[in-house]
Amino acid sequence: MSTRTLSTVDYPYGWAPTEVIAIESLRRYGFNDDANRISYKFLSTIAEIFRQDGTIREKYNVVTRSSETGPRGIFSNVIGFGWTNAAFLCSLQELPKDGWTAWQKNQPRQTKNPVDD
Repeated sequence: MSTRTLSTVDYPYGWAPTEVIAIESLRRYGFNDDANRISYKFLSTIAEIFRQDGTIREKYNVVTRSSETGPRGIFSNVIGFGWTNAAFLCSLQELPKDGWTAWQKNQPRQTKNPVDD
């Protein structure tokens, strides 16, 4: 990308609905390995942030794999966003069995609920 804007809907942010559209588009055109790779990374990012602070966010920085949006734009990163919840479940369901198994094995066991802190 040659030009960056100050918008929170621009690079490097990943919005769940656009991630799902991109992933499913790759699948429909036979790019399953790429779809699985992107899906796996996005799922892992969401799960990691949830383990850190017990939240599901509106968008994620897909470069730093964080929920920090920095000073760009005027909108905050909304907590508890429904489309992220739905995209997470859809993406997880669409992973092939070996991808889902690998994703599950790579998730650390949570010993306490981060919301209880």
